[in-house]
Amino acid sequence: MKALFVSDLDGTLLDPEARLDTGARERLNRLIRNGLQFTVASARSVYSMVEILDGLDLRLPVIEFNGGYVSEFSTQRSLVCHSIERPLALATTEIALSAGLSPIFSTQLDGQQRVYLSHGDLNAGQHWYLRDREEASDPRPRSRVDPHRMPEERIVCITLIDRERALLPIREAARVRFGASLQTHLFENRYSPGWYWLTFHAADATKAHALEWLAERHGFAMEQVTVFGDDLNDLPMFQAAGKGIAVANAHPEIKRASAELIGPHHENSVVDYLERVARTSS
Repeated sequence: MKALFVSDLDGTLLDPEARLDTGARERLNRLIRNGLQFTVASARSVYSMVEILDGLDLRLPVIEFNGGYVSEFSTQRSLVCHSIERPLALATTEIALSAGLSPIFSTQLDGQQRVYLSHGDLNAGQHWYLRDREEASDPRPRSRVDPHRMPEERIVCITLIDRERALLPIREAARVRFGASLQTHLFENRYSPGWYWLTFHAADATKAHALEWLAERHGFAMEQVTVFGDDLNDLPMFQAAGKGIAVANAHPEIKRASAELIGPHHENSVVDYLERVARTSS
């Protein structure tokens, strides 16, 4: 059976502590060695994925930053990069700064990904992010910058971290001013409760666009693609793929968009499903 399977990570493939347990990893590797075409799509960076999925034999490119990049897992080399047009990125930055918020910039220069934090004090949510990246030995963070003097690099994502009440008006202001020319995602950091992330991406930086590129490059029709997810940023790829499968803990809108509902993420339900498919098709 010619089929491509793509899974979200947090809340879908990973457990509540952002882990893929050893047993699930070994089961997935066995399926991949036996020919399963499988990869992941996440809001995370490929560097974060490598840390979490260490030892997983992913042979297909991964979708990172909600479609901002498609990258090789083994080398972290970017194959696709959707960056925000610089005037749009700078205008978005000004909205954040006028509200007293400090943006985090994810950029690319000559194929190399970088991260810049703005000058100024960090709140607890930003400190969590910085510690998390330091503990992972993430090579992307650079020195702090004046956001009015950003280096001449491609800006792929702008991230604001604060309480939800502080971010909601920023999201609304960006939507009113920029409309469909900018992708926005607002979500709570499930590993640092109470702190929300508002991210801005280029209009074409979606999991759906990245999925279509990936499928075409590797010879799959979209009808042959099955995706797994749990949250609203997965909705575009549910709408683009031939089949969308929601885990039991998924957002109600994802469940409504799905063709099938499986068990919760903490029970390795995605891996269980893939094993059932493999047995049926063998």
